[in-house]
Amino acid sequence: MKIDVNQLCEYYTKADIFFNDVVSMQIPSGSIAKNWKTSKKSGGLVIPLEGSACYTCEESAYNICPGMVIHAGPDILLDKEVTGSNKWHYAVIHYQIPETQFDSLPYYNSHFHIPIGINPKLTEILGKLTDSYSSSGSMSVLRCRTLFHNLIEEIVLSADRQSRKSSCAIMENAAEYMKDNCSNRFSIDNLAGQFGMDGKRFSEQFQKYMGMTPVRYLTELRIARAKELLTSCDCLIKQIASCVGYEDPYYFSRIFKKLTGISPSEYQAEKKIHH
Repeated sequence: MKIDVNQLCEYYTKADIFFNDVVSMQIPSGSIAKNWKTSKKSGGLVIPLEGSACYTCEESAYNICPGMVIHAGPDILLDKEVTGSNKWHYAVIHYQIPETQFDSLPYYNSHFHIPIGINPKLTEILGKLTDSYSSSGSMSVLRCRTLFHNLIEEIVLSADRQSRKSSCAIMENAAEYMKDNCSNRFSIDNLAGQFGMDGKRFSEQFQKYMGMTPVRYLTELRIARAKELLTSCDCLIKQIASCVGYEDPYYFSRIFKKLTGISPSEYQAEKKIHH
């Protein structure tokens, strides 16, 4: 499954996380491992560094490569297959939380993927963590704990940035769809569903990105199209209303006047005088 960035942040804010170890591995292309299990006592974060692989956790497949992180809880059945022509190079960070938090923080025992995008800073922190773990002494232990928390913070920040980029792309596509289909009749809820959202969340994201609600944006597109038709043809008002997605010509006229200050018939007559 994919975890929401707010849920991810809440999880790591509440969890008393404790660093266990970090392991870096390289596996040749084409390698397949069946019926493996994750660590019995630790949760893990898989951070891809090079190549790609398919991890199947309890029948859920994750096609992973640099730019995402996979989380898996303890003792989870796992199949791995290296895909593509390059070697599979990755690191696994094992960590624990107190058993008393298992019920309140179920994400620890779950598996999910975290899109983070390419982040050199994350790779740098991971490298420092790996070096510190290979060293000995109490200072190295302290350094590992600090770097581990820095790594978690950077993962959450990267996930948040990636989520925002993804949301912007979705809103751009939605705005383009409305522009191309403003003459058609459709509901905002139906449009939201096409982008995997409910109407409320879609409207909030759209307003955040576009500076207006999707209803307002669609209305302005339709009125702009109506102005073009009122200027370029002699169609009846009810025909123009229908052409721009309004079944009720009286409702169309009210909306038109609200946005322009004059009725469609007045606008049409005024343009004819000037032409």
